[in-house]
Amino acid sequence: MVRNVPCLRPFQLLLLALSAFVVYTVAFCHDDLPQKSPVCKAFDSYRTHIIDPYIKPPIERLIHHSEPYIDPLKPYASATTAYARARVIPRASALLDTSLAHYDAQVAPRLHWLVVDRFWNGITKPLYFDNLHPYLERHTRPHRIFYHKVIVPGARKVVSRTHSTYIRVLPHAQHYLVNAQANAGRIYETVRPHVLRVYQRVRPHAVVLLNQAQLQLLCLTKKAGDMRREFVDPHLRKILDKVGENGDPADSPLVAPVLTESETTPHPFQMNPPLTI
Repeated sequence: MVRNVPCLRPFQLLLLALSAFVVYTVAFCHDDLPQKSPVCKAFDSYRTHIIDPYIKPPIERLIHHSEPYIDPLKPYASATTAYARARVIPRASALLDTSLAHYDAQVAPRLHWLVVDRFWNGITKPLYFDNLHPYLERHTRPHRIFYHKVIVPGARKVVSRTHSTYIRVLPHAQHYLVNAQANAGRIYETVRPHVLRVYQRVRPHAVVLLNQAQLQLLCLTKKAGDMRREFVDPHLRKILDKVGENGDPADSPLVAPVLTESETTPHPFQMNPPLTI
């Protein structure tokens, strides 16, 4: 009969993870002064932004305010510590050494025989090699052969060619990059007057072209409105009249939009400020 193993609750799992995190940081991050480990970096950032400004000051204030109540207990604590060092710790160390010696002499060989010899070598490995391994070998062998004969050589060739191309191109790329960085300022100062001169020459013509384009667009819009009123609105009027005879729709006459004088008269473009490079 298999007993139901109680599952850990989420809060217990969180406490277990936090405990493991604290043990890891205390054990390993103390010597990791450059903070190379990602966990140590995260702990250092957490300590700098959370613990030092928010958690540590209240604890220090609590300790400072509780010192008058703790000072009378210090002699008893010192006596207890001395008694523990003189009587308890040696006996506990001797008991621990005896327990470890007993474990190494009696428990470890039997545990090794039970786990390794009986369970792993006696049950697990025969079951795997007699049942599961032939099935996996039969179904994965073609894929492994294809991987080792096709993919691996092709990947090695690609990596070799890429590396050789990189080694061949790198000096030229560095040379061109250094020259471009050195000549960027000189090229800018050389090109800048020509760009300004071209801009000053092209700007009036561009403004005229844009005004003409606006006038043509307004003319096209007006012609499109006239053609709609001439060709489309009469047919829509007939269709609405027929619908009004058959049904009972609201009588809403078609109103053609009328362009105002401000809409038909083009506004001159606002002149943009001169280009500064």
